[in-house]
Amino acid sequence: MLVSNNQDDQEAAILALWAISDQDGSYDSIEFHLNNLVPFLIHKLNSSSRDIRATTCWSLSKFSEWIGNNTENDKIFNDYHRMLVEKMGDPEENVQEAACQAYSTLVEIHPNKCEPLLIGLFEKLNTVVDQYKDGPLIAMFDCVGSIAQAVSEGLKNQEILQPLLQLLNKKWEQLEDNDRNMLTLFECFESVVCAIKEEVEQYAPVIFNRCCKILRNVLKSIQVNYQ
Repeated sequence: MLVSNNQDDQEAAILALWAISDQDGSYDSIEFHLNNLVPFLIHKLNSSSRDIRATTCWSLSKFSEWIGNNTENDKIFNDYHRMLVEKMGDPEENVQEAACQAYSTLVEIHPNKCEPLLIGLFEKLNTVVDQYKDGPLIAMFDCVGSIAQAVSEGLKNQEILQPLLQLLNKKWEQLEDNDRNMLTLFECFESVVCAIKEEVEQYAPVIFNRCCKILRNVLKSIQVNYQ
């Protein structure tokens, strides 16, 4: 079914791989084939079907540990990383979301291998973030938070930090105080601040003042509702 000409069959087979990898003992039965299977799936990220692209992101994320530990073939890791970053700019929302979620898994397992490649990732997100809304936007904030927690003080590298802060500042200025995505943005900021520590000092007053403003408005709303 993986090589079927029918895209529905392909998607079902790729989804089955995702399910199999979650079953006790089943992963061992396919691990022997991953040298061929993973590059095949990476190629499927270029499918004309948005559902295949999204499902492939989910399935490949299950093999993140193997992909990063395969020291005999670093090309597989580099190809996978490059394609995930590319799919973050996919025009389809479900693919954007799946790519961000898959990257979260990858960086949590292999922070040291991802860190040198973060400049390109944040530069890419800066070019496509205006496309993001709802689910993909939340997934992107979660992804940035995962990166901050995994890489930690590695974010202090100014070549990484500057495009990251540019990305967050763009959404900071675009989102209204009552936008539900602000909560996820604040959670993302929390992870970034914990990672970069004193590097956030110049931005701290702006963040603090807006937090206070939102809290005041919430308290006012509560008071009005109880009157």
